[in-house]
Amino acid sequence: MEPIPRREARFGAFKLDVKTGELRRGKRRILLQEQPFRILKMLVEYGGDVAPREEIRRNLWPDNTVVEFDHGINRAIRTLRKALGDSAESPKYIETVARRGYRLLPAVEWETNAAGPPLQGIADLVVLPAIAGPIQQYVYQVPIDHSGNKLDITFRLHNTRSNGDHSHAMHKGDVHGYLGCERDVSPEIAVQIQILLNAETRAKLGFRRPVCREALEAYIQGNYHLRKFSRNSGDEEKKKAGEYFRQAIEADAKFAAAYNGLAQAHQDLLLGSSEDVGAARGAAENALELDPAYSEARVRLALLKWKPDLDLQGAETEFRRAIALDCGNAEAHRNFGVFLNEIGRVDEGVKECQIAQQLSPDNVAWLPYSLFYRRDYDAAIATAQVMLLKDPDDGFLHLCLYSAYAMQGMYRESAEEFEKAATLWGLAEGKHRVHEAFASSGPLGAIRQWAEEFERLQTTKQAFLPGNLAKFYTILGDKDRAFYWLEQAYEQRDVVGQDGGVFPLKGNPIYDPLRSDPRYKDLLHRMGLAQ
Repeated sequence: MEPIPRREARFGAFKLDVKTGELRRGKRRILLQEQPFRILKMLVEYGGDVAPREEIRRNLWPDNTVVEFDHGINRAIRTLRKALGDSAESPKYIETVARRGYRLLPAVEWETNAAGPPLQGIADLVVLPAIAGPIQQYVYQVPIDHSGNKLDITFRLHNTRSNGDHSHAMHKGDVHGYLGCERDVSPEIAVQIQILLNAETRAKLGFRRPVCREALEAYIQGNYHLRKFSRNSGDEEKKKAGEYFRQAIEADAKFAAAYNGLAQAHQDLLLGSSEDVGAARGAAENALELDPAYSEARVRLALLKWKPDLDLQGAETEFRRAIALDCGNAEAHRNFGVFLNEIGRVDEGVKECQIAQQLSPDNVAWLPYSLFYRRDYDAAIATAQVMLLKDPDDGFLHLCLYSAYAMQGMYRESAEEFEKAATLWGLAEGKHRVHEAFASSGPLGAIRQWAEEFERLQTTKQAFLPGNLAKFYTILGDKDRAFYWLEQAYEQRDVVGQDGGVFPLKGNPIYDPLRSDPRYKDLLHRMGLAQ
């Protein structure tokens, strides 16, 4: 199909016609010289990402040009800021990112004059896995024609945040492999949802090596099930994901992304095991053996060095290596931020989570968590509530509210939010008993009942959530039971997964009532953390 033309970009009070170079504010036309126009066009195309100075240089001058590039770029930026009524000291439109480049601050909306083709047949629903940022709020469905060595792919896009209208695009092509298909098709999708892929994102979508059709299909299915975890489903979705990733590996033993997916499928479970830890470690190491520069696999390895190894220095080294390999990897920044928060380096953790939020604005569950760890409970609550308007099924946001409300003494709201989170993880089968406890003993009675329900889950081997139990009993003022479960979490840290176990002990404010207890100091010492 012909690409849908990108014509006008709206940002703040302005509209830019990228074909004619015409900039307007309302009905007023603003004249731009050629170089300021080229820079502005780049900034809107980068859509909030940083436009590197080196890319700007290449865009303005041919390689054989002899000119004082820095001076020329600075002059063009000053001219552009003057046209926008902006300033470097208090920027509203163009932000200078030290030693990197420039970023457009307002959100960019694209207008096109073309409609998509009629909707074709639909097969399995999958989430586009390789593009960070706002595109993650869209899903597409892919029926694959198995005839010969061709792929016939029909996309149906749906905004999962607003439940808005569908848009459509089609693609037919050779079997180049899954990432290759993303490279070919993604620009068409991006136009439909008003995101313009910049050069850096296009590079990320480029495949490293060909992938066969069988591996592609299994990998797509694996990612679909991986993303269903914690959204009204539990470990069963990760188990299904693992099966599909193994099928992808059987079809193509050198498919690094499938090994990385397999590692994810064995991490952060509700009921994990030492076997899961071993499987995750082996898969991450296989991915890195195939591609040592694979940032996502470095993140998997960093998480394993942290949980369960308690190799804090090794974990930090791997996180920093992952970011060095791909500074635009939002998941690397997010996980590094969580790590820093939970070991007590909260100011650093907040900064990393803020970077992750800037890189991926629609994936911000850990930003309110960072505010919570910073003990800014009002801001954590307000931020989580805003985020839940966009994504009410994010269990992590409900857990953040449960914790923040508890620290504010708002136990009724805390208990209500925990029930929402437990429901999303499929752990609320005993909530009728919680309701009875709430009615007879109030919100603290409900929290005590949740503790009994979670102990029952462990007894019946449905889940192992000692971190949640330790928090329940800390909130209830039962220090002995809290330390019992923290010891269980420490001794069985290979099994601990989704609830964090003992690992957030130093940073999480909920444990403030325990900090003066000698048992707390002893446990921190064994974890390699000074109080």
